[in-house]
Amino acid sequence: MATIVDVAREAGVSVATVSRVMNNSVIVSAEKRELVYAAMKKVGYIPSERVKGKQKGEIKTILIFTAIFVHDFLASCSSQLFELGYEVLIHPMVGREGEWEEGKETLKRHLERNLTGVILYHLPVIHDREFVDLLNQTKVIQVGACCSLKENYVISTDNRRMVFEAVTHLLEQGRRRVALLMTKSLVNTWEYIDLRERGYMDALWQYNLPRDEKLKFDCGFSVKEAYIATRDQILTTSPRPDAIFCMNDMLATGCMAALFDAGVQIPEEIAVMGVDNGFSSPYLPVALSTIDQQETILGMDIVRFLDEIITGVITQGRTIYTPHRMIYRTSTEGKTAGRFFEYK
Repeated sequence: MATIVDVAREAGVSVATVSRVMNNSVIVSAEKRELVYAAMKKVGYIPSERVKGKQKGEIKTILIFTAIFVHDFLASCSSQLFELGYEVLIHPMVGREGEWEEGKETLKRHLERNLTGVILYHLPVIHDREFVDLLNQTKVIQVGACCSLKENYVISTDNRRMVFEAVTHLLEQGRRRVALLMTKSLVNTWEYIDLRERGYMDALWQYNLPRDEKLKFDCGFSVKEAYIATRDQILTTSPRPDAIFCMNDMLATGCMAALFDAGVQIPEEIAVMGVDNGFSSPYLPVALSTIDQQETILGMDIVRFLDEIITGVITQGRTIYTPHRMIYRTSTEGKTAGRFFEYK
């Protein structure tokens, strides 16, 4: 069955443009409108009953508060919501001064317009009580827990489990001094950071290895800070680690750059692994082993989850874990792995 994504691809426009055409938006040019109608006919797209209802004036709005912009997630989530007849609005929460006040104003404004639901995508822990009270007035699903609501619906990858599997992989290769490069100062800000640290510790415990605090290295949340921490802290440690697990691919990029500049062979001397499977991960000078959280699948799952909450199919809070995938490339496997090699 054809979807709104198929229509957008055939017409050569964005999913948002197709949605605007279906909503009779005046901001779409006549030319693009004709392209969309022609594409709908060609691929055999039939709007769902919900979309038809929306075209008649029934507006169902989903508000997404996000701290990070992951294309695969937002594209998948938005297209699925459009397909079900929801209007999607995105409000960034990226550390700007006064953004919690802005967020509350956005919530209040749309609650007055019969807001249908809210998605909280990897937000830091919410300490603002008024913000939480406003969220309790609608249906909310969290990607990674960031607050406690009357009904807690949470969907996430199993951060603790996936890091346990990644560090176990390093240990199975004979690595015994596995360092952790993390943003320790942010542990109380994002729940997943603490869970990933626990997964790292679990793997060491499984192998009866000392959980050495001296092998945990704190840095900020940028490539530059990871580079400096690797150069000034990890590489000056004696004895050196023989592997480094990085909290995400961004930190792994800075880490590997510092190792490269210091003449350290990856993975012969020090293996490196990250999390995210970012677009650049296979194309780094040494292809990065990483964990794919499968954001496209997450986007589809969260829409199904939220829709069932809104329609009353699910009425009690719960936590759902989505699948992850381990991808082992040159940075842990050596030259035989290749850029796109992965373990199923």
